[in-house]
Amino acid sequence: METLPDGERGLLKDKLSGGRTPARAAAPPPRSQGDDGRNPVVTVVLEPDAFHPADRFHWRVWIWPGGSGTTSSLAESDGMEGVPLTALQNELRAPLGKAFQLLDSPHRRARLEVALPVEHFDMDVDFWRPQTAVRSYRLHPAERPFGVHRQVVLRYLGHSRGPSAQAWRERWRALDEGGLEALPLNPPAYARTTLESAPGPAVPVLCRTAAESIEALQEAIDAGYGLALWARGVQHTYGCGQQCVDLREHTAKLLRRTGRAVALPEALRRLRERMGECDEEAEWAEPLALLYDDPQRPVPRCDEPLNSP
Repeated sequence: METLPDGERGLLKDKLSGGRTPARAAAPPPRSQGDDGRNPVVTVVLEPDAFHPADRFHWRVWIWPGGSGTTSSLAESDGMEGVPLTALQNELRAPLGKAFQLLDSPHRRARLEVALPVEHFDMDVDFWRPQTAVRSYRLHPAERPFGVHRQVVLRYLGHSRGPSAQAWRERWRALDEGGLEALPLNPPAYARTTLESAPGPAVPVLCRTAAESIEALQEAIDAGYGLALWARGVQHTYGCGQQCVDLREHTAKLLRRTGRAVALPEALRRLRERMGECDEEAEWAEPLALLYDDPQRPVPRCDEPLNSP
C-alpha cells in the first residue's frame, strides 16, 4: 500500500475510525523534496500511568496509510490501571498485527514508531516479535524481531515542544537537506554547551543508555533536535572505554554514509537485518536506538487522556 487513491484512502479511514476519536494535529508544512509523506506508518503512543509511571502504561495505536491526512486511531487500552511494562509486548501483539496487515504491501512494510517519555527510551521495541512462538527452525522473515524486517524508531511524547518548536522544525530541515554529522555528547554534563553551538545537520550520539543520559537527551530535545542515537544495555562503571570509541566512530561513518535524516531508519534496519544473518561487521550496531521525531508528521494526539481517572 505504497500509495492509495483518494477514494480508497477515504474508505479505509472511514472503516477504521468506527466512531473512534479522530486525530488532533495541526496541518504540517510541505515535506521536503525526496519524501512525499505517503509512506505507511504505525504509531504506538505509550503514556505512563498517573499512579505507576515507572512500569505501567496506557496505549493507543494509530495508523497512517498514506500521509498526515489519513491518520486514524485503530485501537487503545481499556483498563484504568494501565498495562505492566512486562506485558506490553503481548498486549500489543494483536493490534499491531492488525495494523501491519492493513498497511504492509509486498514491496514496503510500514514503519513502527513508538512515542514515549525520555525516561523510557531504553525500551527495546525492535526486539519484539510478531508471534509468541515460531513454527519452524527456518524462520520466515515476518517471524523475526520487528527491527529486522521493518523500520523501528522512537519518538518523543511531548505536546508541542513549547519554545523549541521552531528550532525543531529548522533543525529538521537542515537534517533533511543532507550532510549528517555525529555530535558526541561526552561527557553528558556538558551537553547543553555542545548542543547550542552545533551546526544544523548535527546528530547527537551518546555511548550510554537513555537511563544514564536522561538529562542530555532532554537537553537535545529542548534544543530542537529530532534525531539522536544512543546505546542501550551498555553500562559505564568506570567511564568510557574502547567500546565507546568504536561505537562513536562507527556511528559517525553510518551518518556520513546515510546522508539524510529520511534514510536513517532504513539504514539502521539493514544493519539489524545483517546482524540477524550473523554478519560480524554489523554487530557494533546492536545497542543502537534511534530517535526519529519528524515535526512534519507530528505524533497524533487526542483530547481525551488515555489514563483519565
